[in-house]
Amino acid sequence: MHYFILTFGCQANKSDSERIEGDYQARGYSKALTWQTADEIVINTCAVRQRAEDRVRGFLQNVSLYFQKNNQPKPKIILKTINLRDIPDGKKEINLKGCKILAEGELKQKITIKASAASKSAIDKIKKAGSDIILED
Repeated sequence: MHYFILTFGCQANKSDSERIEGDYQARGYSKALTWQTADEIVINTCAVRQRAEDRVRGFLQNVSLYFQKNNQPKPKIILKTINLRDIPDGKKEINLKGCKILAEGELKQKITIKASAASKSAIDKIKKAGSDIILED
């Protein structure tokens, strides 16, 4: 099995990506040279701001188009998103359809998050804050 990690963000995100890479290697995965050859793609982003959302969404569209065009199964996509406490104030909704949410930290506001899947800890933290998570294929 091969993994590919795409990092958007600061030095702290790069450190997180290195830790994630170590976890994959400890489980016997090999690093893919490109996302096109990966069985799992991890997207690591530090902030859900419009620019980051646009970059992630654009990348996900490119992935879908590539695998459709080449008649290949799409790899598993995992989104390691921001620390929940860093969601900008006033943000009402985050649409991350096509991604699995892994969450760190605690939410400090109510928000609706749309995704294809989420870890149990992410769901628990989102609900604890009185927020909503909508899981859709």
